Amino acid sequence: MEMANKDQFLWNKPIKNLEFHELEQLRVSMEELKIKMANRTEGLKRAPMLSSSIDINQVGRTEDEGVQ
Repeated sequence: MEMANKDQFLWNKPIKNLEFHELEQLRVSMEELKIKMANRTEGLKRAPMLSSSIDINQVGRTEDEGVQ
């Protein structure tokens, strides 16, 4: 994503102030973001749930300290 000027990214400018080529760049960037977010969401759905299989109260303890 290109900067619209020194201090402002395209997505920070009001849409009505964007020119056609800037709108096209913004659209492409939004589509790429949508794909990345969908991929990340799927990855998280498939990841094992670590917290559901570990008793947080037993983390760091040894058998001598009562871990069964």
